[in-house]
Amino acid sequence: ARARGGGMESLLVAWAASRVLAYRFCCKWWAPKEVEWQTVRVLCLGLDGAGKTLICASACSSMDAMTEEQPEPTVGFNTRTVKCEPHWKLQIWDIGGSAPIRQYWTKYITGGEEGLIWVIDASDRSRFDESREALQTLLED
Repeated sequence: ARARGGGMESLLVAWAASRVLAYRFCCKWWAPKEVEWQTVRVLCLGLDGAGKTLICASACSSMDAMTEEQPEPTVGFNTRTVKCEPHWKLQIWDIGGSAPIRQYWTKYITGGEEGLIWVIDASDRSRFDESREALQTLLED
């Protein structure tokens, strides 16, 4: 009787092991695949005070975009990353727009950018020509 009980235990152990292996196989097969994020580099440029930082913060749903205070002028650059389904990561470079910084804009253009956001303050018509000239200079360099 003991040999028979041992055989039944072996059968139960084998059955349990096969269930565990089947479960592991199914979980790996049906488990969601790891997302391979594709990073897209986008530059955000424009004259000082145009609203670049606010637009970038809004695009990234940052809380500082919701405040009514004007953000501090950007000296140099800020980067923000926002994930866009199904597999995109936008890396947004907010680059300062004051006159002394503009000469360095071309240094940020490395050839790996997929986009350029040019920001214009539509309420400040007196700077439209300056904005157009700055963009034209950037594109010519």
